[in-house]
Amino acid sequence: MREWDVEGVWDGQFLRDGAAPGEGVPFTLTLKEGWFGRFRGTVREDPARGGVPEEGRIRGRVKGFNLRFVKWMPVLYMPDGTTASRYILETQGVDVQHEIGHPPVIYEGRYDPENDRARGAWLFGPYKIFIWIDGVSVRHEVERATGTWEIRRSKAWPIGPSDGVTHAFPPQR
Repeated sequence: MREWDVEGVWDGQFLRDGAAPGEGVPFTLTLKEGWFGRFRGTVREDPARGGVPEEGRIRGRVKGFNLRFVKWMPVLYMPDGTTASRYILETQGVDVQHEIGHPPVIYEGRYDPENDRARGAWLFGPYKIFIWIDGVSVRHEVERATGTWEIRRSKAWPIGPSDGVTHAFPPQR
């Protein structure tokens, strides 16, 4: 049984374990509910605060007050802000010829109905990425990362200028 309505726009932030409290990365989720507690949507992170500039995808499920979702970002960035493709070119001398997608990030948490927010933990990795290009095998390892996250229903929901939604971090053009 669904206890709460996940559909709408949610503003939040995620924080990597070991980071200082002010080092969180703000993001905006835009979610649509499906059947049987499932939902899907998009995510926009604030690139000025270390987020990925491209829009990502979300799929998840609500069960009672618990929720779990997976985030897929289209490009994997290194901690210094370069893409993984560029990093491989610079460190291994191999032109990957396309961007490498970020490994899936798993979010789990619980909704607090009194404050209309949810919070929890996230994790990804470790992952090994193998790419075969022109007879050359390239291997790139992504270390495990963990942290916490929190979202609150956006005050901007539901009216916005172009697509019906006001995003806290508008699409990069």
